[in-house]
Amino acid sequence: MRERWLIGLIGLCGMLLFVACTPASEQEVNRAVPDTDATITALTAAVLAATDPPVDLLQLQQDLDQAEDLWRSQNITRYTIQVNHRQHNWDTQMLTITVENGQVVESTHTCYPQRNCIMRKLDAQNFTVENLFNVARSVIALGEVDEITFNQTYGYANAVIYEDGSWTTSAFQVLTP
Repeated sequence: MRERWLIGLIGLCGMLLFVACTPASEQEVNRAVPDTDATITALTAAVLAATDPPVDLLQLQQDLDQAEDLWRSQNITRYTIQVNHRQHNWDTQMLTITVENGQVVESTHTCYPQRNCIMRKLDAQNFTVENLFNVARSVIALGEVDEITFNQTYGYANAVIYEDGSWTTSAFQVLTP
């Protein structure tokens, strides 16, 4: 996805350069044309500034390990979490689950936009904090990470995003046992 976006951006810059350097009428032919080397340098700098730096997969793996350790150290056995999940060509699926001892005991599932939304068949158990760690691990293994972040207090995944899917946490609450 990033490569296609970058190719499109470079093509757009090239087209803008062509249009900027092409006179609109014969009267403008004698007008000074900007130095094309300077223009190309400026466009190249703009393209490079617009691209994301490469993701450090080793650092992400370390962040994941630390987040899992933080999560486990708190021994949270009962919680509610809302996860918004999207896959390529899907409406966003919104799941709210209550988990006790690692098992989903209650769940609701909606999608967005609610008008004309297509609900997908999903297993709520796949959206527990522990299983979202597995999702993060799988996305890191793919090497196509757009973003993975973790909650600083509890360690659960705030966002796991790559080209073909995303899992974002919009709410979390520890419940008393």
